[in-house]
Amino acid sequence: MLMAWEHENLKTDINTYSARVNHILKQANYYGYNGDRVKGLIFVSRRDEGKELSRLFNERGLRTLFLSGDDSQEKRESAIERLEQDDYEGGLDYICSAVGTWT
Repeated sequence: MLMAWEHENLKTDINTYSARVNHILKQANYYGYNGDRVKGLIFVSRRDEGKELSRLFNERGLRTLFLSGDDSQEKRESAIERLEQDDYEGGLDYICSAVGTWT
């Protein structure tokens, strides 16, 4: 069970994450991109942050996944190959990756 302050922090985090997704998409649209589609890496400091951002991007129809040091080298390499693909089928738009060791 969440304490009241934890619930408020969770709501704030979700609002902040949504604002970050909006900002990233707005800036990608404003600055444009090279190639057939937008694709990129998003670095975060916490795993929960990366998972939530990936989920929010996916809700908006983008194909993203979250990677951390817990994932196998094979999974990470496969994700990079999917991100590098020029065709839309099976490709990724973004990879969210945690660079810190925090949860």
